Amino acid sequence: MRIYWHDTCAYCGREKGLFWTLADDHFIPLNAMECPGTVIENMLPACHAMKSGGGSLDCNRSKSDNNPHQWLIERFGKRKAAKIEKAIDAYFQIAHEKFSMA
Repeated sequence: MRIYWHDTCAYCGREKGLFWTLADDHFIPLNAMECPGTVIENMLPACHAMKSGGGSLDCNRSKSDNNPHQWLIERFGKRKAAKIEKAIDAYFQIAHEKFSMA
């Protein structure tokens, strides 16, 4: 997952570095009825501030257990959210084809 995304946040593209780390994020939150669980087709790297004060700036805490589609639009606007979702969908398709046990 992190190799595919080049150690960057799948949402905003922020690089892992001095002030940021990457968290393993469930794209569809675990508390959602439609959540497939902790599977490759639902996991993405999300930026996470090293200090707790930057929570609203990092994607991991900002998204939290929100609906990912709505959150992307609210955070990035419709046009950019559509581009991000297209990239995420492409990744999930590749991950499913490569790693699915079916």
